[in-house]
Amino acid sequence: MSLSKLEYFVSVAELSSFTQAAKRHYISQTAISQQIASLEKELSIKLFDRTVNPIKLTEAGAVFYKDVQAMLSQYQNAIKKAQHIYKNQNRILTIGYSSLYEIQLISDIAVKFQELHLDVEITFIKKNIDDLVEALSNGACDVAFTMDCAFDENNKKIKQYPVFKGSMLLGVGKKHPKANQKTIESKELQHEKIIFLSEEPSSVALNGMIENCRADGYEPCVIEKVSTLETLILLVGLHRGVAFFPNVPQVTQDNRISYLSITNSPHQFQIVVGYPSKSLNTLTESFLSYVKETVV
Repeated sequence: MSLSKLEYFVSVAELSSFTQAAKRHYISQTAISQQIASLEKELSIKLFDRTVNPIKLTEAGAVFYKDVQAMLSQYQNAIKKAQHIYKNQNRILTIGYSSLYEIQLISDIAVKFQELHLDVEITFIKKNIDDLVEALSNGACDVAFTMDCAFDENNKKIKQYPVFKGSMLLGVGKKHPKANQKTIESKELQHEKIIFLSEEPSSVALNGMIENCRADGYEPCVIEKVSTLETLILLVGLHRGVAFFPNVPQVTQDNRISYLSITNSPHQFQIVVGYPSKSLNTLTESFLSYVKETVV
């Protein structure tokens, strides 16, 4: 019996829905139904009454749910306590990020913080946005840098602080007809072939950029999605298409392409640092204080 099966079971029990539980865990409804059926087979117990809508726990399922819920809570607490002891004994700070944009933006902060705290070991982990939220919640990550849309403002367990904010630029190849211009009207982009940086299939940042295009009055002609910033720059330089880049020096220093300001457009970006409201790592507060002092 796997831990994930028990987590799926608890979600279905709490939400009274296979569909909603599947969304919570970012898997298909079929997959979660199969996992619950497998669990019932292992236990030789019918956990849910599927003849009613919404589904509900059987009497045996309700007893099982109560004990499993307590067990999973104890398991998470055990992880947090062990990580707390390990990190404070070894002075380790784990920084998460979701894309190459963030790691380039925060590199200076991490280096300067390290210089002030030579006894601290800084580790980095790269995860998609959803996994970063989970990592902050379970203590696997102390702080995480990502797009501001990643964190639910109603989630009291995770707080956020703005680090960078600015406009998006349009990157074009050196031989593009608009390459020598400093600006481009947003309405001029409706006929451009656009390449997006999308490291995850359901990228929040990607969806945000598409919505910005629609707000400008056009449906973006997306010809390709690439997983790395370097590939994005190469393809733009080869005139395969144009692309959006955040207006920060760390990203827009490449001389293989030209960067144009987009006028009359809502294309904006904001990077935030997310952190647990109750962190077990004493270094988290020190790092956040440094970030708030450094970022203007």
